[in-house]
Amino acid sequence: MQAEHEYLVGNTASKELVMASSSSYKEYALFKDAYHELQKEPMKVDVIARALSFIAKVEASAKPFGVLTVSKLRHGSMRIRKSNRRRFLLGLLGYLAIGIFVMKKFFPAWKYNPVRVILLWPLLLLFRIAIGKLPW
Repeated sequence: MQAEHEYLVGNTASKELVMASSSSYKEYALFKDAYHELQKEPMKVDVIARALSFIAKVEASAKPFGVLTVSKLRHGSMRIRKSNRRRFLLGLLGYLAIGIFVMKKFFPAWKYNPVRVILLWPLLLLFRIAIGKLPW
């Protein structure tokens, strides 16, 4: 659907694009004396009616794709695969190892709160860089 006085997108190019589509469900509607925002035009009822009639036509002619059952749904689950669990644990161990190295090298006061330094070492490094106390 497009307005006759559309100023952002060319009418002829839009019509060519719609007609070049390989879909069997396609229509091009040009609304006379309308501008860019069709839903705000006086003929907005016609725009909505045209959209609903197109949806009804497509729905009536569409072929069913089968019965949808719970077993066919494949969505994310809370179960983590072993390979992902292994990657996660290796990443976590690497993160903590780097945290321990950074803690001992760049934060002499780590003895006061080592857990906080190990867990927050990227933020602490960024903070030190931001205030001008570069660790290197």
